[in-house]
Amino acid sequence: MNEDELMQLIFMSDFSTRNEVTKMSGRGMGMAAVKQELEKLNGNVKVKSRPGKGTEFLFYIPFS
Repeated sequence: MNEDELMQLIFMSDFSTRNEVTKMSGRGMGMAAVKQELEKLNGNVKVKSRPGKGTEFLFYIPFS
């Protein structure tokens, strides 16, 4: 997989970095729900990550 394909894994349902479910996290629904709602608006999201620097989420939503 290339870097862009790897970044898309976080948008899959049930993807989680947690080993156990808590009240606040671990279900793997958060980013999948974000992408789904953006797609309903004909938008999308791009992820840029740089080790040691951070991760950037770019949300594209068309104007009407």
